[in-house]
Amino acid sequence: MVLLVHERPDLDAIGSQLGLYYLLKSFDIPVQMYSKDPAPRISHYLIGSDLIHSGDQGAAVVDGCDLLISLDCGSKGRLSLSSEMFEGRKLINIDHHASNRNFGDVNVVDASFCATGALIYDMICSLNLPISSACASALFAAILTDTHRFYKADAAVFRMAADLIDHGANSSLATEEIYGRVSENQLHLLQESLQTLKIRDQGCSSWITVDAAMMQRCGVDYEDTEGLIDYARNIDGIKVAVFMRHDAVDVWKVSMRGQGYNVSRIAESLGGGGHLYAAGCTMHGSQEEICAILQMKVRALLEENV
Repeated sequence: MVLLVHERPDLDAIGSQLGLYYLLKSFDIPVQMYSKDPAPRISHYLIGSDLIHSGDQGAAVVDGCDLLISLDCGSKGRLSLSSEMFEGRKLINIDHHASNRNFGDVNVVDASFCATGALIYDMICSLNLPISSACASALFAAILTDTHRFYKADAAVFRMAADLIDHGANSSLATEEIYGRVSENQLHLLQESLQTLKIRDQGCSSWITVDAAMMQRCGVDYEDTEGLIDYARNIDGIKVAVFMRHDAVDVWKVSMRGQGYNVSRIAESLGGGGHLYAAGCTMHGSQEEICAILQMKVRALLEENV
């Protein structure tokens, strides 16, 4: 059995992967983990993050297994495995994104959960299975990050978090390792990125851009851009925030946040997906072309909700 996550995994993906890994290991079930891209640095405090295979090890990891489990991934393509690697193997798809394309032989997709880690936790509790401290720590990290530090959390989520702490998750350690550390280079990036901030649509939309030259000057990578969109989203009066990151020649990663506006509609129309109020996609073209398309779609969304 191999547990898979989407490319450039976040902590919901890695936390769900590690949580399920430790659950299966507690029953001596042979299991491995694979991610096309390495686990993010902020996950390195989690026990077992160094056991996740990455890069060109995919074929070797999958070889000999008969079951693949995809976690927190909205589409099969984002697993970054060749079609041959799926042949002769069953695929279980576990996710909480409403835009999930139900690409598995078995699909466990429920957008009512705040995180895929929360869905895993619910499955464990429903089956009355044991939760080790390593499992609890991983699932806590998944829930902490996908609720934006419990910003989007109801009483049930807080009860879930409390139970995971009772099972060994260290909330102080998680908060410090994930949110409490910032490099000088990241601060330089923040300074430069805020200089690109633009307010459009009569003060209803905000835009931040990070290009390749900026990242090179600041000595950062894509991981260091996480959270920049929050500076645009948190501006008073903003309904839709857009973050654009230049990933390669004519390739842009777009993230969107909506304050009561369904930005997943825009993302899905451009081949991406996500949640109602937090979604993204990858677009191809020049910065000017991408901006023009996005401005048109954001304006249309805002006008629909007037």
